[in-house]
Amino acid sequence: MPPNLLCASLFVCEKVLTEADGVSSAIRIVDVFYVPEFYPEDTKTGPVVQAYVIAALRCQTDDDSEHSLEVTLTSPRGTLNKITPEPQRITFKPRVPGAPGGVTVLMQLNLLPKVEGTSLLRVLVDGTEVARSTLTLLKQPPAQSTH
Repeated sequence: MPPNLLCASLFVCEKVLTEADGVSSAIRIVDVFYVPEFYPEDTKTGPVVQAYVIAALRCQTDDDSEHSLEVTLTSPRGTLNKITPEPQRITFKPRVPGAPGGVTVLMQLNLLPKVEGTSLLRVLVDGTEVARSTLTLLKQPPAQSTH
């Protein structure tokens, strides 16, 4: 069972910068990527859409017990893909005295664009969904003439 969460957020960005002190910054938060072409289903390699998935969870109790965290992506065709191949073991123990406990997880996502449409990202803690977001891949529109 997930702890008593204050908040759970999930979003996608193009880049993540991690400072020397360990603080991360999300660059260009997006939910739509335009791609030049989509590949046949049997394609195994090619240019990928690279993005980062960030899940940030905070809880109000001093919970130092272990929990499992999973992130999944359901494609526009309904195929379920695990972003975390195995459940990650996490704790919500506060790192700063007096602040809520929590965890922030950064995951690189490399998608070979095969299907146009919207995928659903989900975060599960102890098997229970606690946050969701979307990621849409669309065909890049033709360049506009400036003449």
